[in-house]
Amino acid sequence: MKRKNGKAYKLITAIGLQDVNYKNIYCKNPVLEVIDQSSDHTVMMVKESSDFKVGGTVSFQLDYFGLLSCMTSPFIEKIYI
Repeated sequence: MKRKNGKAYKLITAIGLQDVNYKNIYCKNPVLEVIDQSSDHTVMMVKESSDFKVGGTVSFQLDYFGLLSCMTSPFIEKIYI
């Protein structure tokens, strides 16, 4: 894990195993890497210095099983376009 000034930077997202397994989603931002997941949160390592803000957005690409999990989860808000 890369550190800056002796600190490891991690990002916590409000998506967990009850929503979708991290093995079925792929972060679109190359500086982020999933390192752990609980039932309701996913912890990501920030590989490089980046300007992430609280309440910001992280985008993911899903495989078929990731999409299936997200679309059938009652905990994920769906917006149809």
